[in-house]
Amino acid sequence: LESSAGQITYSILFWGGILDVTEISNEVKSYPNPARNKITIEGVEVAEALVYNALGQKVKTIQGTNEIPVADLPQGIYLLRITDEARKVHMNKITIQ
Repeated sequence: LESSAGQITYSILFWGGILDVTEISNEVKSYPNPARNKITIEGVEVAEALVYNALGQKVKTIQGTNEIPVADLPQGIYLLRITDEARKVHMNKITIQ
C-alpha cells in the first residue's frame, strides 16, 4: 500500500504456480464498466486478453488488441485476465449489461 499526493495505490498478488504471478492493480483500466458492446483496455498494450465467467470458465480469448467485443456475452460479472507485451498479467473485474 502506497500513498502519494493524497492518492492510494494498491496491488494484490496471487501465486498460481512456481512462475505464475497475477497482479490486480489500478494501473490497467477497462471501460466502460458496466459494458454492453465492447470493453476498452487502457494502460498497457495487450498481447492477450481472456474473459472468464463467474464459474471460472474461459468464455472469450482476444489477442493483439485493446478492444474486446462483449455484445455476445450474457449479462453478468466476469474476470478479465490481461497479458501485456512484457508478459505481465493483470486482472480486472468487468460487468456486462
